[in-house]
Amino acid sequence: MNGNLPGAGADSLPGPGGSRYCPHESAACQFGDRLPAAFTQAFIGSTMQLMTSLVDERARAVFPFLTGILLFASILELVLKLLWRMGTYLPLKGVLASIYFTLTPLQGVLFNLASLLTFIILGAVVYVAYRGKLWEGGFNLVIIASISLLLVLSAVGMALSPSNHLALLYIATSSVSIIALAGYAVIEMPRLPAKLAVLLIALAFLSYRYYAAAHIVNNLSGSVSEPFLAIEILALGELLFAVAPFALFVAHTDVRKPGEILANRLPLAVATGVAVAFAAANVLSPAMTSVYAIWTLGFSLQHPIIVYVLSAWFLFFTLVACLKHRETRYIAYALLLIFVSGYTHKLTYHHLLGLLGLIVLVAGKRMGVSGR
Repeated sequence: MNGNLPGAGADSLPGPGGSRYCPHESAACQFGDRLPAAFTQAFIGSTMQLMTSLVDERARAVFPFLTGILLFASILELVLKLLWRMGTYLPLKGVLASIYFTLTPLQGVLFNLASLLTFIILGAVVYVAYRGKLWEGGFNLVIIASISLLLVLSAVGMALSPSNHLALLYIATSSVSIIALAGYAVIEMPRLPAKLAVLLIALAFLSYRYYAAAHIVNNLSGSVSEPFLAIEILALGELLFAVAPFALFVAHTDVRKPGEILANRLPLAVATGVAVAFAAANVLSPAMTSVYAIWTLGFSLQHPIIVYVLSAWFLFFTLVACLKHRETRYIAYALLLIFVSGYTHKLTYHHLLGLLGLIVLVAGKRMGVSGR
C-alpha cells in the first residue's frame, strides 16, 4: 500500500516548481478552473446543508416509529414477566398451562427487542442533539457526552463480565445525564409544575442510584455495615416517584378546577377504575399486592397505601388525557417509558429506558415523538 493521496498517482505528474498538472486536460477541466471560487464554495455548502437536513429529518422520523414499537414491546414484556413470575401461584393445567408455556418464552424475545430499540433511539437522540436540534448551550454538550459514554459502557457491559468498577462508572454516568436533563428542565421549561415533575422523577432516579452505588462501594471496601442513609434515601426516592404524577397532572392536563375533572369522562373512568382495583387488591391481599408492585414498578409500598392509590389515579388520568391530543401525546409516551422502567433500575435496560423516558418528557416535542 503506497502513501499517495487519491489523485496523486501516475496520471498526476510534477509540473514546474513542484506543482502538479493533469496530462489529460480537456475543455471541462479548463472550465472548472475558471469557475469562481465563491460560487464553488456556495454550491458545496448548499449541497452539504441539504444533505444534513435530509439526514436530520430521517433521524427525527425514527423517533415516533421506533418509540411506538418500543412502547408495545416494553409494556408487553412487563406483562409477560409478571405472568411468568405469577406461574408459581397459578393452577397451571389444561388450556391455561398451554397458554402460559406458549407466552412466557416471548418475554425474553421482547426484552432483547426493547433493549435494542432503546439503544438505537438513544443513539438517534445523540445524533440529533449533536446537530443542535434539542438543547442549547452547555447542557447540550454534557447530555451528548454522558449519553454517548453510557451507550459505550452498555455495549462493553454486554461484551464483558460484570464488575463493580464498571457498575460504579455506569451509575455515575447515568447520574450525570439525569442531573443535566433536570437542570435543563428547571432553567428552560416555562411552567413551574412541569419543572417540578421532571425534578421529582430525576431525584427519585438519583435516590436509587445512590442506594446502588453505596452498596457497591461497601462491597469494594469490604464493609458489612449498611451504607450511610441508604435505606432512608431509597424510601424517600420511592415517595418522590409516587408523588410525581400529581405534578404531571397539574402540568399537562387542562384541569384547573375540581369541577373540570368530570368533563374528562374517559380519563376519569380509567383512572378511577385502576385506583379502585389497586385499593381492592391491597385490601384482599396486601402481601401479594406488595410483591406485584415490586415486580412491576419497583415499589415496596412502605408508605401509606393512600399515597400509591392517589399516585395511580393521577398517573392514569394524565396518561389518558395526554393520549387524546396529538400535541400532548409525547407526554403520555414519556410517562409509559418512565413508569415501565420502574423505580429500581437494576438492569442496563431499565437505566436506559428510564433515561429515554426523561428525555422524551423534557424534549419530546422537539423530537417529534408524537408524530405528524
